Amino acid sequence: MGHKHSVYDSDAHFSIDSITRKIKNESSKKTTLVQGDHNSERCTFDVPRFIEGHDMMQCSEIEVHYDNFEAGTGNVSSDYYEVKDKQISPDDENVVIFSWLIIDTATKYAGTLEFSIKFKCVEDGVSDYEWNTLTNTDLNVGKGKNNSGVVVEREPNVVDQWKEEIFGDAENAVANINLKEQEALEAVQAEGAAQLEQIQVAGENIVNASAIAEQNAKNVLANAIKGHLNGEVVTTDDVSPVEHEMVVKVKNKNMIGPFKETKEFIRDGVTLSVEKDGQTIRLNGTCGVVAGGRNVFNEIAKPILLEKGKTYTLSSEMVSGVTDGTYAIYINSFREYEAIASVTNADDGRIKTFVPSKTVECFVGVNIAVNTTYEDVVIRYQLEEGNTATEYTPYIDPATVNVTAGGETYIPEPDGTVKGISSTVLADGISTDTEGVVIDCEYNVDTKLYIDKKFEELKNAILSES
Repeated sequence: MGHKHSVYDSDAHFSIDSITRKIKNESSKKTTLVQGDHNSERCTFDVPRFIEGHDMMQCSEIEVHYDNFEAGTGNVSSDYYEVKDKQISPDDENVVIFSWLIIDTATKYAGTLEFSIKFKCVEDGVSDYEWNTLTNTDLNVGKGKNNSGVVVEREPNVVDQWKEEIFGDAENAVANINLKEQEALEAVQAEGAAQLEQIQVAGENIVNASAIAEQNAKNVLANAIKGHLNGEVVTTDDVSPVEHEMVVKVKNKNMIGPFKETKEFIRDGVTLSVEKDGQTIRLNGTCGVVAGGRNVFNEIAKPILLEKGKTYTLSSEMVSGVTDGTYAIYINSFREYEAIASVTNADDGRIKTFVPSKTVECFVGVNIAVNTTYEDVVIRYQLEEGNTATEYTPYIDPATVNVTAGGETYIPEPDGTVKGISSTVLADGISTDTEGVVIDCEYNVDTKLYIDKKFEELKNAILSES
């Protein structure tokens, strides 16, 4: 029987300094583990959420790499631990916390335990971001005793077993499919239409491989293929028949949130004020010979996270007022002040579509032109995902939105997260009662439908070569 109850850490956290990259735990008195400890001690860490503009919650993998050195010898036990409980701190949304559950490879020898932590973003097997800490040497392993003389056969680690099954059975099945596809294509190219019988035999082999892959998917990959939906109403017919709680979040169509407070600025003779709605800008006055509006919103702007490779559209509209010149609404990176996109009242349609070259935190600002007069010029603006500018919608507090799914009503958390929605309702759809927000939903895909679709594509590819 496996170990069923959890191990909790009530000790002081290790803190990671994003500048020095040191791992410290000056307030903790627990610096010694005991030889042979296994799944009985947990060390918890906290790290700033944003490091050099990168959101550490986006890291797909966090690894604790460690070496257990035996005192007085050259013996060392080296291994690494994959973090499984990364989350935003309930005490501070700008802090990420996670833990390391100590296993016996870290306490094999009485001596010292040194470790460092690696944060990675991995997509399609390729790591495009890695951030590492310095090595911590504060932990020691005290000498313990084990006189039982009994060899214990430990149950396999569930995650390792899951990986082995996926990369064993599933990859073998896919490799077999690829092999049969190649055989069929070569037969067609070499013999032409006269080899139809060989194609049919190859097709039967593919069907057999499909049955194997389908069974493997049902048993092993019930939650391995993720689907993603985004829209005012989301629904699909490819959800997994295995019931699960989906990751559902309410997001604003207009990504530019309200500023923290109403403010007024004066730049080179022009007064710029943020209206009571926290989003509309009003300009009054005549600009002198020096251009104004330098990052005028930086003091009060709420950071916006733009993702690498995703398409966004920035648009603005002059609601009222008169001006004999131009103004510009722009988006700059929050830390480097690098220009990301801008749109002026002189642009055709006052719309700009762009794709960031990197994931970056940004803020919204305004520039005014020299020798230009603004008479009660009221401007509103919108930033949204996609390549089309839609009708303006103000920022909406997600906690004020009602979400309907399966005949039930759900109230989002302050960050827009909606908990407790089962996958069984997705075929009928998830919606809200509020215009200007969208539903973002991640769910497990039906592996049978997924495999059937891939085999249909494979069959069409074979036939197109004949």
